[in-house]
Amino acid sequence: MMAAMPPDVMSAMGPEMMAMMPPEAMQGMDADMMAAMPPEMMSAMGPEMMAMMPPEAMQGMDADMMAAMPPECMSAMGPEMMAMMPPEAMQGMDADMMAAMPPEAMQGMDADMMAAMPPEAMQGMDAI
Repeated sequence: MMAAMPPDVMSAMGPEMMAMMPPEAMQGMDADMMAAMPPEMMSAMGPEMMAMMPPEAMQGMDADMMAAMPPECMSAMGPEMMAMMPPEAMQGMDADMMAAMPPEAMQGMDADMMAAMPPEAMQGMDAI
């Protein structure tokens, strides 16, 4: 059902609606839907939802969405998801998100993503 939803419908949804969706619904998300989603919807996203989202959907992420996302969502990020994210989205990253990100997700980052990240996010980096 999610895959059949026109992207502009996402702009009318709020965090309360996102919180009620089963994680499996995220499998139908695409980049256009993600781009149309109000940033505050990300506040209701959980790691279970993030794990079900197709990597290609990350192409619709922006800095405001990243900043609104709970840090624990980063625990579901893999290298494929990170590689699809626009560098500008990294401007919303913070230290708690960096600390929650699995080490293998770093394999999906590139120099442009790192350059866009706020310096304060590096406080969440560890040696692993």
